[in-house]
Amino acid sequence: MDYCYDKFESRLRKLKEDIIRPQNQHILSFTKFANIKDVNEVDGYEISGICSRYYKTVKDNPAIPKKFLRHLKKVGSYYSALVDITACACKKEYQNQFSNMDVVTLKPNMVNQPIFSWSKIIKMVIRTTGEYNKFKEICLHDDVILKKLEEIYGTDNKKNPRLDNEEIVQRLCLHAEMNILTNIIDQKDKRPVFIAVSKYCCYLCKLYIKFAQNKGYHIFSSGTHNKLYHRWILPDTKDITFKNDALKFIIADLDRIIRKEVVQHVDIRARSDSEGESENSDNAKHVDHAKVDNLIKTRQKKK
Repeated sequence: MDYCYDKFESRLRKLKEDIIRPQNQHILSFTKFANIKDVNEVDGYEISGICSRYYKTVKDNPAIPKKFLRHLKKVGSYYSALVDITACACKKEYQNQFSNMDVVTLKPNMVNQPIFSWSKIIKMVIRTTGEYNKFKEICLHDDVILKKLEEIYGTDNKKNPRLDNEEIVQRLCLHAEMNILTNIIDQKDKRPVFIAVSKYCCYLCKLYIKFAQNKGYHIFSSGTHNKLYHRWILPDTKDITFKNDALKFIIADLDRIIRKEVVQHVDIRARSDSEGESENSDNAKHVDHAKVDNLIKTRQKKK
């Protein structure tokens, strides 16, 4: 639970918000089932088990709000994953695998990371003031995009997103599959390895795995959901050359996505983490890589 604590707290907070908002009959039914008298006194591990059990009883009910049902499932998944793995280990056909298992505990990798401002990123692609302002207005007048900008960059005293803010520092946690892969790369272990985690890899994890495969690592996963997370962190491998080359590989791919979405104004949408983002891109010209590299070096010096 320690490794997933930050993510779990985020998911639990969303569930608590569902509970304290104006409630419908389904949320009231859950609070009664969970015997919740004070939402602020809810124990994380206990509520995960309650959510897991309750979700199984209502998951096929079409009347329950989808968002609330999703929050129940995500909070309950921490408990259900533990139960499912334990049940699997107890089955006779799997006892040989589990009895010959070596447990390696990896510490969570969390950092406070400065990020580029929205304006700086967009101006690397849109070079004229007029086009930049036009694109900015498009984004600010789209409720979905505006909400995402406020979430990532915060707001000023007038409730406007701080798009020019160069002082934003975010709390980031290395994704579990990237932590495992970092350990493999640091040992230069190129034997076939299947990385099993609780859900599909995000888009950036998929890119990193692809880069590692190109370098001779036989890494396999269950697939990708192709979501882009702004809180993703690059693995800090001992091999600096590997790390730098991986960064360039990922930036090159993101350049194509940004250029399609921004310069061509094609299919401009801000997708939430829960809905996912497309990895589709074209072969348009890349942004100025020298400028990007300088920005990255500047940020690294501030860390």
